Amino acid sequence: MPTFSGPSSTFVSSQIDPNWNGVTGPMGHGSDPSTQSQHILRQASHSDLMQAGNGAYMQLFISKMQLETQLSAQITIVQQLQGIIQSIKDPKMMRRSSRRNSHTPNNSPMRRLRRDSSHSLQSMQLQIPPSPPALDQDDYPDAKFWTSQSWQDYGNKRNELGEKVAKLAFICDEYGDFVGAARIKSMTDTAKKLWADLHHHRLAPATWRLISKHADAYYSNNMRIAYPELQLCDENWKVKMFATIRFPDWSNGARATGKLTRTCHIDFFSLLMLTTVMVSLLRSFLGAMPSINISTGKRAHEYGKNSESSAKRRRPTSGKRARALSVLSLWHRDLSVLQL
Repeated sequence: MPTFSGPSSTFVSSQIDPNWNGVTGPMGHGSDPSTQSQHILRQASHSDLMQAGNGAYMQLFISKMQLETQLSAQITIVQQLQGIIQSIKDPKMMRRSSRRNSHTPNNSPMRRLRRDSSHSLQSMQLQIPPSPPALDQDDYPDAKFWTSQSWQDYGNKRNELGEKVAKLAFICDEYGDFVGAARIKSMTDTAKKLWADLHHHRLAPATWRLISKHADAYYSNNMRIAYPELQLCDENWKVKMFATIRFPDWSNGARATGKLTRTCHIDFFSLLMLTTVMVSLLRSFLGAMPSINISTGKRAHEYGKNSESSAKRRRPTSGKRARALSVLSLWHRDLSVLQL
């Protein structure tokens, strides 16, 4: 990973004592240069370490952000489950909510839950690293094509002179030099892997202009962390332009072959509703508990009115029935844990 001399060199020079001559180190700790380096690292801020490209710190920071993202998604799902469980426990509340939102299906609680839970699962499946801090153009005076307009102007002038400009010639290092074919190939290989991840989770768009915010953040943040040259611009236009140019080749190539794997598209909401229906059917079949109508939340009327007569007519529980009841009890207990 290349490092940039702008911010890092400025930080280092501000921490070194100009009177230090190798005999008296900074903070009066002797002449060992390693002592001076340790002092610099000890005083470094988050932005200093990120802009200097400190690999160990960046990896720790990415891991921290990924764990926070996972925790936030899991908390959201637990809160949604608690709301569903409360609705199932209170049939009146479920009916009121259903009537209140019958004329606004696109914004109903169930639709919002499906949408939010699907997004939460995507956040857990695709761990989005934090966005690198924005760089200041003043720190990189030799960097080229900081804005997309400057790249367009450059291309227009070259075309007027009859010169052909390479599509990815805007990717330059901090000194304004083109990064080279080998670096471009490495970027392309990394981007293809990221797009394959999006395809696997059914987030890859038909065309790049249709990319979702969530999928774009996954691609953009990973690319800019792996290749800091893509950060040398305004509004991340370089990493976006790279995808606009390279994505069609991948889409018409690797994806078109049909060899890439994809996940089964069943969101957590659908799984929860399926589980609830199965529990209700098992209860009704076994006769151990009253059945529940999922759409209305009503209990079977016969159970409450004829519970005593039903108990008299009930035959002794067989071995298979006892085992089924035991499994159902454990299943119900595991679902109840979600309320904690």
